[in-house]
Amino acid sequence: MSLKAFLLALTLLTRIPLPSRLSCILYDDADWSDVDRARAIRNLSSQFYPLIGIILGFIVMLVVLLGIAIPDLSIDIQAFIVLAMWVALSGALHLDGLADCTDALFASHRNPQDMLRVMREPTVGAMAVVVLCLTLLGKFILIRDVIQQELLVPFILAPCLARLGALVYMRLTPYVGSGLANDLTHPRFDGVLVLQLVMLTGCIVVLYSLLFALACAMVLAILLWWWRAKWLNVVGGFTGDCVGALIELSELLLLAAMLSCAL
Repeated sequence: MSLKAFLLALTLLTRIPLPSRLSCILYDDADWSDVDRARAIRNLSSQFYPLIGIILGFIVMLVVLLGIAIPDLSIDIQAFIVLAMWVALSGALHLDGLADCTDALFASHRNPQDMLRVMREPTVGAMAVVVLCLTLLGKFILIRDVIQQELLVPFILAPCLARLGALVYMRLTPYVGSGLANDLTHPRFDGVLVLQLVMLTGCIVVLYSLLFALACAMVLAILLWWWRAKWLNVVGGFTGDCVGALIELSELLLLAAMLSCAL
């Protein structure tokens, strides 16, 4: 079940292709029912979100190192390649969530049912396009500056902490989306999550400093509190789009916080 949960988390959050043998483990098991899959999404696979962030971060860091190794490659081109890879690894899934959340907030006149309906629509509005452009532009600038400062660890920490924040958000907030997961018991904090929080905090303190760890924790906590309060107020909980949008915003703000502490 743990391997299945990890593979499910990997397929949910990334577009990293699975070898055929692992795909068979995930999809060809007759005992792997829809209810089991929904329970894994809510309770088991989400525990692997920070690990998925670390995997994504290592891939992004390798792309950064490859760009640095290429002679005469401008910093702007390096940053663009890194950003493109970052988006491609997630299949723009989190950006799609950010667009849907933006449309829901600006196009539904604060009617909860209208908001959920807008989130399910495949089209995007003008405000969503503006927010996506600003987010990508901000991320491009931050990536360029991080590379310029010759920093590598933020490329691992930002995806990891963003997904850890998403995990905490899911544990603290009721689910209001559609599907089988809506009928399952709402998970709460557990020992695995607490251990992840303690270990990541300790790693950041060792790698950088207590001030750096506090800055990251403060940025993530404020964003999580605001995002949770916002969607509790308007729809009474969270959907998958809310989680994706939170990850995207967290990565952006964490990169900014880490860069500010490093300057």
